[in-house]
Amino acid sequence: MRIIIADDDEIVRAFVQRVIEHGSNDAIAAEDGREALELIKVQDPDLLITDLKMPDMDGFQLIEALRALPAHAAIPIICLTSVSDREDVARLIEMKISDYVLKPVRPFDLAERIRTVSLRTAGWKLKRRETPVRARKAIR
Repeated sequence: MRIIIADDDEIVRAFVQRVIEHGSNDAIAAEDGREALELIKVQDPDLLITDLKMPDMDGFQLIEALRALPAHAAIPIICLTSVSDREDVARLIEMKISDYVLKPVRPFDLAERIRTVSLRTAGWKLKRRETPVRARKAIR
């Protein structure tokens, strides 16, 4: 599984990368939302793990940009955040994220969230590719 990490904190990125790679997954790191968005378009990952508070393009903006792209609108997203504001959590739910984890994160907890989200969202890429075919059949 290929996972993109978007976090402006180098230590957090390295920590998350180690957890991902320990689980035998490929991790690709981005320093902010803008870089993550470009990587997602090229790498077509299976999952995004993003911080919410980043300079330039924050996690909310990144999620909004992804939800607007047909090829990546359904990508599973886990948010890492130190924010536990109810309004922010409600906004994340409205944005259809898969899960969120409050910082500081423990390695086992993060690994378990990745596993759970992966199992729950398995096949999202296949569904993405099947949709145009179904639409064409319905038109005929």
